[in-house]
Amino acid sequence: MAGITEAELLQALQDALRRALENPDADGALTVHELEDALGWDVSKVRKTLRALKNDGHLKCVKVRRLAIDDSTRVVPAYRLTGETEA
Repeated sequence: MAGITEAELLQALQDALRRALENPDADGALTVHELEDALGWDVSKVRKTLRALKNDGHLKCVKVRRLAIDDSTRVVPAYRLTGETEA
């Protein structure tokens, strides 16, 4: 991820997650694919960034319910910022 600092990545994720709080269905957390759409990043970049930020203690993984394409509700992993990062 040359040219992009961890602070810039964290800010982009914070902005995307803050916008997610406005969506009552988002549970304050976003899935990998929701982050991909919100940030306009490739899915591999999203995953790599999430992994690094989680390892640094900035994110936690939670389970959320999302509507699948077949109209069933599924429990899937999503990510939210930890308390010290949100401040």
